Amino acid sequence: MQASSSGNYIAKEALKNSFVQQSHSKEEAWEKVKEFNNSIVVKPLNSYGGEGVTTNIVEKVDFDKAWNLCEKLKHKTVIVEEYVEGNDYRIVVIDNKLCSVTQRVPPFIIGDGQSTIEELIQVRQIERSKNIYLGEHPLKLDQKLINFLSKKNLTLNSIVNSNEKVELLDVVNISSGGGSIDHTDNIHPDWLDIAIRAKEALLSPIMLGLDFMAEDIQISPKNQKWTIIEVNANPALALPQFPKYGKGRDVASSLLDSLFPNFKPSIRTYSFTIYGIVQNVGYRSWLKTKCELYGIDGFVQNNQDKSSIDITIKGPKATLQHIIQICYDGPKDAQVEKICFNKNILNSNFNNFQIIE
Repeated sequence: MQASSSGNYIAKEALKNSFVQQSHSKEEAWEKVKEFNNSIVVKPLNSYGGEGVTTNIVEKVDFDKAWNLCEKLKHKTVIVEEYVEGNDYRIVVIDNKLCSVTQRVPPFIIGDGQSTIEELIQVRQIERSKNIYLGEHPLKLDQKLINFLSKKNLTLNSIVNSNEKVELLDVVNISSGGGSIDHTDNIHPDWLDIAIRAKEALLSPIMLGLDFMAEDIQISPKNQKWTIIEVNANPALALPQFPKYGKGRDVASSLLDSLFPNFKPSIRTYSFTIYGIVQNVGYRSWLKTKCELYGIDGFVQNNQDKSSIDITIKGPKATLQHIIQICYDGPKDAQVEKICFNKNILNSNFNNFQIIE
């Protein structure tokens, strides 16, 4: 197995024009990383979703375990790099324009002084399932999580003090149960220059995702320690569109606008009322999920008659027609009697889809 022993690898090499040291054994790699005088990260070259990644390694025994994990996963090349503390951010730029800034955070729970960690995780899973993207990647109660808790002298049966935060893993990947926070409106402008330079160094793809560690995205990179983790010309577009906290960013539409600048879909707004068993059956949450999936703006609200809901949707005509069609079915417990369209648009001033209480 081959090791790349440096703070850079492939993409970083292109960005920084630096030499990537090559080691041909585990022992040789360990000797080289001693030069860092800091804790290290061990991960497969082509890892996905945090698989095989071990962070904050100091002792040789932990290094051996991390290396052996990569071997067990049958990866041919292992990256060994210096561990830099800070927050994990991803910037996405398209045509040198900033589209999104997302912070990825490790999975965690907040204690209530009564529930066990496992019970709090179950509550967290239910809440996470409401997010159309995060819900596809639930936190796994596996040995890795149990081992991480044991380092804190905790188990799944431990009861955490009220308002105490406990991280459940040391990885931030969404597929490993991590969360996300939108910071697009808070980024310091100097970071955009970094992202554009990274894009140009990689032959200027239309879109680029830049992952890096930094203390605070609101502070200029000139005034803090930071390091590039990875660059990707095909970043997951659902990450910025469906954050756990903050505003979703429709990066996919920005990409389509860049690829097809002369194509402008016909945008319509429809208001209608659905009658039947449509209240207290999860209809509004179901519709919100569908509209978010298709990038449709608007709102839904219950009416006082307890047997109807008002809906206004805005978006491309063909997509709206599809949404209306599936509204006849609704969620499993709903029974739709009829849909009546309103000539007067109740409201068209919105930039997302909302449930109005």
